[in-house]
Amino acid sequence: VVVQHHIYNIGYGAALKTGFYTAQHDLIFYTDGDMQYDPQELKLLLPLLKENVAMVSGFKKKRADTWDRILSAKFYNWIVRLIFRIHVRDVDAAFKLIRREVIDSIDLRSNGGFICAELFAKARKLGYKVKQLPVSHYPRTYGRSSAFNLFFILRSTIELLELWWDIMAREKFFAFRQRLWRFLLWKKTSPSKEGSRPATNSSSSVNLESRRRRSKKSLIV
Repeated sequence: VVVQHHIYNIGYGAALKTGFYTAQHDLIFYTDGDMQYDPQELKLLLPLLKENVAMVSGFKKKRADTWDRILSAKFYNWIVRLIFRIHVRDVDAAFKLIRREVIDSIDLRSNGGFICAELFAKARKLGYKVKQLPVSHYPRTYGRSSAFNLFFILRSTIELLELWWDIMAREKFFAFRQRLWRFLLWKKTSPSKEGSRPATNSSSSVNLESRRRRSKKSLIV
């Protein structure tokens, strides 16, 4: 066991990233240290991690939290699933078994609690398959959660918008801008039908005038 320390508390996501990037084996498991999950249930996750499965995520059978945390968690999960099209029952359940290749192929940026949603969203974009199963959840016996306070809400909102722009909107925006630029450029360079008519009339009038001059010269001669 190797213990990693941060001099300052820079966030839940930062702690997870430090653990992810210093892990030395092909499978990475993480859970919280507040004793709300039973680490022995890790054995339930292993059989589901087959060759075509990149991540196994537990979801709480029955959430052992206060009513306000239950409601806020439901709303948060609904928003994340709606925006990023993630088919996961419990985004923030801290009971996940992940293949190293998933962590190596994803650039995790969140330093807060939004890192779980970021992990699922980017894994989905890369086509990784996720399995889910129910796990036990117990009342907190140590520490106090900082999730769903004002700072968490503001921080998660900013990170949600950044992630939405990064993986959901950026490519579509630039593709639309490129199509619009091509259309405007084609519109500018292609001659209109109405604009081409005066040129034909002027050329015909020039031809008539030259014929008249020739006829006058022939009469003088």
